[in-house]
Amino acid sequence: MRKSQLVWGLVFTGIGVLLLLFNYGVISWRVIKDLWKLWPLIFVAIGVGIMLSARREKKIEKEEE
Repeated sequence: MRKSQLVWGLVFTGIGVLLLLFNYGVISWRVIKDLWKLWPLIFVAIGVGIMLSARREKKIEKEEE
């Protein structure tokens, strides 16, 4: 499985879980408003993912030598 497939699968699963929780009244829209203030964390997560994948690629290259 490619990394992009895993990421998109997790994104859609997360969105589906959130929508179900809204439908059953477990969480309210106020929670989403509060969480939306943390949107810059998306960029942090993307950056960490890029760094980890680059590190993993270097490790694989060293093992092949």
